[in-house]
Amino acid sequence: MLTRIFEAHRPEGMTALVSQVVAEVDALVKQAVHPNWTSKDASKKEIRRQLRQLFRRYKLPLTGEPLDSAWAYILRHY
Repeated sequence: MLTRIFEAHRPEGMTALVSQVVAEVDALVKQAVHPNWTSKDASKKEIRRQLRQLFRRYKLPLTGEPLDSAWAYILRHY
């Protein structure tokens, strides 16, 4: 599903492989989550901060899509 999000909202000029970005997002979230992480504001804030750093590294937009859809997916599925 993350792959579909990035493919659907792939910014023009994106040079990184979608599969590489998705793998890094997945690894980042799996490392950071813990039981009940979605109920703790500090935990959500930290994961979102790390996600934005990853987006910055790949020169992806820091607002709008695909960040918004990726964040919504992470909240629902991790």
